[in-house]
Amino acid sequence: MTGKKIKLRAITCAIALSLAGTAFAADRIEYERINLGALVDGESYGELVVKYREGTPQRQNPGSVANAIGASWTAALGSGAASAGQPLHVRRLGVGADVIRLPKLLDVAEARQLMRQIAADPAVEYVEPVVRMEKFAVPDDPRWDEQWHYHAPEESAGGINLAAALDHADGSGVVVAVLDTGLTDHPDLSANVLMDEGYDFVLRQPGGSDPGDFQELCLGTFCFLISPSSWHGTHVAGTVAAVTNDGIGVAGVAPNAVVLPVRVLGPGGGSSTDISDAILWSSGGEIDGVPANEFPADVINMSLGSGSPVACPNVYKDALAEAHRRDVTVVVAAGNSGNNSANEWGLGHTMGNCSEDIVVVGGTGPAGARGGVARDGTLLSRGSNHGGRIDIAAPYGIGTTVLGDPDNVLSTLNTGQRGPEEPTYEFYPGTSMASPHVAGAVALMQSVAPNRLSPDQVKQILKSTARPFPVELDKPVGIGILDAEAAVLAAMQPPCDQTDEGCALPPQQLFNAAPLMPLSADADDGVLYSFEATAGSMLNIMASGGAGDASLYVGFGTEPTADAYDFRSVRPGNNEVVRIAAPQAGTYFIRVTGEYEGITLRAQQARADD
Repeated sequence: MTGKKIKLRAITCAIALSLAGTAFAADRIEYERINLGALVDGESYGELVVKYREGTPQRQNPGSVANAIGASWTAALGSGAASAGQPLHVRRLGVGADVIRLPKLLDVAEARQLMRQIAADPAVEYVEPVVRMEKFAVPDDPRWDEQWHYHAPEESAGGINLAAALDHADGSGVVVAVLDTGLTDHPDLSANVLMDEGYDFVLRQPGGSDPGDFQELCLGTFCFLISPSSWHGTHVAGTVAAVTNDGIGVAGVAPNAVVLPVRVLGPGGGSSTDISDAILWSSGGEIDGVPANEFPADVINMSLGSGSPVACPNVYKDALAEAHRRDVTVVVAAGNSGNNSANEWGLGHTMGNCSEDIVVVGGTGPAGARGGVARDGTLLSRGSNHGGRIDIAAPYGIGTTVLGDPDNVLSTLNTGQRGPEEPTYEFYPGTSMASPHVAGAVALMQSVAPNRLSPDQVKQILKSTARPFPVELDKPVGIGILDAEAAVLAAMQPPCDQTDEGCALPPQQLFNAAPLMPLSADADDGVLYSFEATAGSMLNIMASGGAGDASLYVGFGTEPTADAYDFRSVRPGNNEVVRIAAPQAGTYFIRVTGEYEGITLRAQQARADD
């Protein structure tokens, strides 16, 4: 009888866990459909994005959308809504969603109420606010010293080994779209720029020039400069493809690639709707009212994102999915807030939390530590964002805004405070600077690959050839540091067969007490991690949170499996703990198996210097 009771309890627990997982999944679907996670307290909202399902009258006739939203407007906000006016249809986006301008600005509570009312219509696929994006960098003043970030590891611990890569590839024939503030004319860059063929999605006009993103306050005829122009896009593009071996200035990662400038950021940032259209257009898609892109990108770089943690706008997910379908590799900056890149609900520093298909780039400094950490280990800024959504790290700098700090990343710039003036060079910090290192490396890879690499193949190569971090990190920023030569050499070979044992990614290293999350996987042979332990004090390896059912298998010195291991934790759910009372000094391998979403993994050991 006792055995039957135990079995009944096990069945009851299994049903409860299944129901909990189903509820979590259903809640998350509704959470994304009504994208409340994109709302930020204290912000005001004057535009919404609404996407109607295929086959509905509103999807077939954009002219009917405003009337449909008008009914929701009145129902949600009551009699006072009519006196404010009616919502207006602005335009249809390339992903099929519609931009709606509201008669007045709404606070978060009002926007939430209206979005829920709109989503009550089953014809609505999703509704979300228009989100403002910002550039990920802090500008400095001019001074050129050296590009430590390109050097070989023996010369610079945080370098990407570029010189060796340029012996094999130069990026010829590859188009890199830089979605940013636009570009300025620069003698060390312009020869590689398709300026007239670019497009300005801020002003909706042809050309990719940067008029300046300065902000000023005007009192009558007197105007005061609040913030000067950053020339952010010019700096990013110089890292991707500055002209090399021309006897002036700096080198680019892919010196014979061409840059397609796409302006999506102006004073105060840029909108999710403009950026969504820009992603689609850059990858070769058509946008109503925008001339066709004659030079579709092979690679898209986006050194931009949300200043506050938000849910990824659905218009981004749609646009990124289309870019992926067109075999365009999208590289994005992880952000510089020192936060986790995303949590189990998807809140994070967009764009890094938008898709598993993109390459998310974290940052490192000259010593190979997390970006924002000085050579002596001092944290000088909030530093690179971190966590399980970041794929690979590249040079960020140390994050200071000291004029001409040579420990930051050097590239092309302009001297203008408002509009463009004279070309110059400057050291900037941030993942905005890390991301174009990877985008340039992808251009090198595509230029020598026997056949065009898919985004999935690109990501596999980047991660499998990454160089291990030379120091222990305070927070995880990817599987390792970009190694440009190793990535190029791998790209020159036939694509790795995913069924081969030798094709597996190297284990991602866990650092003491630093959580890695969110982690998600389908049921398979598991994902491998590693931890460098010291002898003596207890080692705890823990998984927690999220949904699904994960198990831990641990082996010392050898990779464990479900059949061969030194330690394991296989309880139902995701709360798993392996305690090793007297660990040996060396590498412990951790395999996480099962089907799970949004879990946190951590290895923790008290050490003599803690």
